Amino acid sequence: MKNIFDQDTIAAIATPVGEGALAVIRLSGVDAIRDADKIFKGRIKLVDAPAFTLHYGRLISLNGEMIDEVMVSVFRNPTSYTGEDTVEVSCHGGYYITQRVFDTILSTGVREAQPGEFTKRAFLNGKMDLSQAEAVAGVIAAKSEASYKTSMYQLEGRFSDKVKSLRTDLLDLSSLLEIDLDFSEEGIPLISEAEIIRRIRNLKAVLKGMMNTYETGRRYREGVSVAIVGKPNAGKSSLFNALLAEDRAIVSHIAGTTRDFLEESILIKGVCFRLVDTAGLRYSADSIELEGVERSRKLMQQSDITLLVIDLSDSTSTDISEFVNGSSSAKITALNKSDLVDVNSRKNLYADNNPVVVSAINSDGLDELRDRLYSAVFAEAIEIQGAQVTSTRHYSLLAKATRSLDQAETAITEGISNEFVCTDILAASNSLAEIIGEVSSEDTLNNIFAHFCIGK
Repeated sequence: MKNIFDQDTIAAIATPVGEGALAVIRLSGVDAIRDADKIFKGRIKLVDAPAFTLHYGRLISLNGEMIDEVMVSVFRNPTSYTGEDTVEVSCHGGYYITQRVFDTILSTGVREAQPGEFTKRAFLNGKMDLSQAEAVAGVIAAKSEASYKTSMYQLEGRFSDKVKSLRTDLLDLSSLLEIDLDFSEEGIPLISEAEIIRRIRNLKAVLKGMMNTYETGRRYREGVSVAIVGKPNAGKSSLFNALLAEDRAIVSHIAGTTRDFLEESILIKGVCFRLVDTAGLRYSADSIELEGVERSRKLMQQSDITLLVIDLSDSTSTDISEFVNGSSSAKITALNKSDLVDVNSRKNLYADNNPVVVSAINSDGLDELRDRLYSAVFAEAIEIQGAQVTSTRHYSLLAKATRSLDQAETAITEGISNEFVCTDILAASNSLAEIIGEVSSEDTLNNIFAHFCIGK
């Protein structure tokens, strides 16, 4: 696929700007090496440098001012990341010098890159398909081992290979049906209706199997959201802090201290869990506290897990089930403040909830609680597979392909011409083609790459 920007040379700072030992600025385009040569002074000209070589020299402004000592890496098309001539300039880190070097590079006529434009060029130049390009952003954003692995497997092409294999099967079936149409007037069927249905059902089974990995894949990628809820002073903030192993939330004996919510992340068995400390659940005349309670309700609806914290030392019978019931998330009950009471005398009151007994102050029961949080959404330690669906876009296109195959099967059973069956099968194939970018609109591409960081 030809790069529509192949006459443009772009540049961007590829490392976070700030105080650091080094910063890297990347250039890519047909004139990238020549443009870098305008401001680089080393032992040889960059235009004469072989691919995959590193060169020490000085960066000089167009008016002859010494800017910095740099190391320059040279990559030549088509064996670079973007498939174009590419230069990477390593300079001293720091706000001022990094921006000064970047401004000097732009002064040669190079254009500042848009978010994700290097990876977009890699896709347009056939260096990777669209799902692999999306995985690049996933690798960069990964906050856990699970998130990193799912993105890396996708970047390696394991998911793409599965999609391409399915698409080949669909196109083979479509071609067979088209040939069958050509011979239909002669009364020589090349494939029976039963065989067509069998193949369609097999393909649907594979598609649905991939779709069934979505919830797990999404949680691996985005993390598992946990809403910590309960009455005021149940010890929610203390438990929040204990799980984080730091004093992140304010803890007070005064009821209603938490008015809004706090969110922080922890890792459990290589998966990111996003803990949200919420406002205490109770009726109140305080409009601000009521708003906090309403936000807690909404968070419960949106979370993967609702962690209900109950104060074992609280003998009052205030019922908060009406706040918690109705949430579709998995529910775990944590009986807190076990250090203050005889646990056995109180635990039986909550036996139906299969609770975890904890003491946020003493950190008792936290290991069991972490295990319960994990097992609430992952039945077992699931091995991450290459065909894991982690993207809403991919899931919706797989579902669209499945619906097209449903229509194809219905058409066969209702005796409709294979011409229409073939149209539905091709529609399913096109949906899969959208996943890997063999069929894609400019709006789709712009939307995907707009979420990338600049410089990647």
